[in-house]
Amino acid sequence: MNIGVFQAFQPSNDEIDVRFQWELNQFRQIHNQLFAWILPIQWIACIILAAIVSPLNWKGDVSTLHPHLLATIFLGGLVSLYPVYLAKKHSRDASTRYAVAIAQMLMSGLLVHLCGGRIEAHFHIFASLALLAFYRDNKLLWFSAAVIAADHLVRGIFWPRSVFGVDEALPVLRALEHLAWVSLEVIALSFSNRRSHREMQGIVSRQIVLENTETVLEHQVANRTRELRESEQKARKRFDNAPIGMYHCDSAGKLLSVNPAMANLLGYKSGDEMLEEVETLDQIQCRESTTTESWLEAVLENRGYRHRDSQWRHRNGTAIPIRESTKVMPAKDGNRQEIEGIVEDLTELRELEERYLHSGKVQAIGQLTTGIAHDFNTFLTSIVGFSDLIIECPDTPESIRDRVKDIHTSAGRATRLTSQLLAFSKKQTFQPEAFQLPASVENMKGLLQHLVGDSIAIQLKTPESAEAVYADPLQIEQVILNLAANARDAMPEGGEITIEIGETTLSEGFMSYCGEATPGTYVSMSVSDTGGGITEEVRKQIFDPFFTTKGTSGTGLGLATSIGIIKQSGGHITLDSESQNGCTFRVYLPTSENHSLKVRPTGLCSDTETNCQSPSNSVRRILFAEDEMMARKLGVLALSSLGYQVVEAANGADALEKFLTQKDDGKFELVITDIMMPVMDGMELAERISGISPDTPIIYTSGYTNEAIASTDELKEGHHFLQKPYPIKLLGSKITEALNLSVA
Repeated sequence: MNIGVFQAFQPSNDEIDVRFQWELNQFRQIHNQLFAWILPIQWIACIILAAIVSPLNWKGDVSTLHPHLLATIFLGGLVSLYPVYLAKKHSRDASTRYAVAIAQMLMSGLLVHLCGGRIEAHFHIFASLALLAFYRDNKLLWFSAAVIAADHLVRGIFWPRSVFGVDEALPVLRALEHLAWVSLEVIALSFSNRRSHREMQGIVSRQIVLENTETVLEHQVANRTRELRESEQKARKRFDNAPIGMYHCDSAGKLLSVNPAMANLLGYKSGDEMLEEVETLDQIQCRESTTTESWLEAVLENRGYRHRDSQWRHRNGTAIPIRESTKVMPAKDGNRQEIEGIVEDLTELRELEERYLHSGKVQAIGQLTTGIAHDFNTFLTSIVGFSDLIIECPDTPESIRDRVKDIHTSAGRATRLTSQLLAFSKKQTFQPEAFQLPASVENMKGLLQHLVGDSIAIQLKTPESAEAVYADPLQIEQVILNLAANARDAMPEGGEITIEIGETTLSEGFMSYCGEATPGTYVSMSVSDTGGGITEEVRKQIFDPFFTTKGTSGTGLGLATSIGIIKQSGGHITLDSESQNGCTFRVYLPTSENHSLKVRPTGLCSDTETNCQSPSNSVRRILFAEDEMMARKLGVLALSSLGYQVVEAANGADALEKFLTQKDDGKFELVITDIMMPVMDGMELAERISGISPDTPIIYTSGYTNEAIASTDELKEGHHFLQKPYPIKLLGSKITEALNLSVA
């Protein structure tokens, strides 16, 4: 404890005086009892002295019982026994102290008297004063000196021999001489008492400081002990309630404690249960390139935090990916080293990483396929269009027409392939409307039965009424066909396909797993088969593009296309499968409660008609913008064959210039433009033309939209979309629709 601490607890003068007085009173009480019991001892000594010595100091040849002996017995008893009584009954009173002092001085006078006034006997007076000085009361010393002075004076006058040993002519002078010696001793003792008082006060002051310091230290120790106990409890609570695994082991890897999270991670109900079955880290760590011993040695050598990703063995024998962080800590005895570790389960993180990598792979494949599909659709537009022109031409020989029809059929297959690629990458233009899914499935039953063959039975479980779904009906039909074909291939020897439709509410937890859909009410459709099921390895890749289990007979785009269509529709698809128990695909599609039903316009030509003419006898002028030469040439021929006057443009800038230079008598009543063009694309061209002539209808065409038109819901009034490749009759139908809407 340094001096500053003592000074901080330095008591006041009042505190010192109170404590000093209390200490002094305690001291005097003890001496009252001690000195009172000394008096009877002196009394007995005086009796012995009176019986032996006193007769020799008197004249006479015969030694007889001296009368002083009787006086000693009675007077000495009175003088000594009364203070004993006071010390026993009133040991704290100051009167007891003075009674003891009077008795002590009278006993000294009696001793001098018994010794016949011999000078040696007077030393008892000085001894008595020294004894009474222990009371540390200067007033008591002077009072005692006055008592012995009075004794000497009285007896010196009447019995000088008993005081001075001889008869004195002037006993008063001799008494004053003795008083002077006594006074000198009292003065010396008084100075000693004053010094003793100062020392006692210093001792009291230091004692108070020490007591104050001790009190504060005890309080601090109690607080620190309580804080340490609370800290230990909090640390234990954090250890027990930590959401990640924590363990404590010695330098040899022996587990000392584990928290519940770590026990649960490895399949144990509690930490105690785990410690009963597992002794060392070596029992739960899967041996890889780094052994447990080398890892512990690296941790102990580093003496700091160490991190690593490894695998631990679950109670059931499976491997769990974990991230382990450890640090060396000194043991309680200070001679050993212990290790504290934190363990985090990486299973979910690894799954997320796998999903992220898969998403990146799918995105890269999607970018590649959409680029190919765009160029391929442009080429197919020319092939399909020119094939239509040749087939519909009456002058075409029948043999040539049959061969062109084969070309047209092959182009149709190629068109379906590019459609699948665009659907997989979600680049196909979404043309949604509200429709009843049960009715669509019922209408497709014959087609589905023809698709799967007679060896497979189809069972439909559709409700009488259900919420309408909002999606592209043609794309959803494609999904149903793909799932039915997939189920057919899983049952080569026949079986049963069950298609069931219902409604369900998807929660936040399910949607957070899906990642793209939003919670709410969905129309669900499950497609189940009775095949052999799907293995875990195949399930991981089942939706990957170009992945197939059908060898060279499969393209690997069926399920990839389906999941692309469903996600573009705002839905989700899941797969449940067990070995030898078949599999079930569940599709969740959003309802149409937040969308209005699309009403198809009346007075349009059917898609099955071979020719669609303009609604009036007047010739309509159409501005046709297309950067690909063959597609542009086809468009001019097709539109001319439909009876329209066509002005062609090689790009958006060319088309805008021709639109601005049109004459009043040759006004363009319709603009058909490809979206992806150099110099100026179709979207910018349409925006510029709409700013000049808002009533001019516009038809967009594209092999894929590049997200410019993700859904036809985004098109402005009077704007339409036509997916490449398109047959000439569909082009005519779309033109008639646009022109009718413009004049309606």
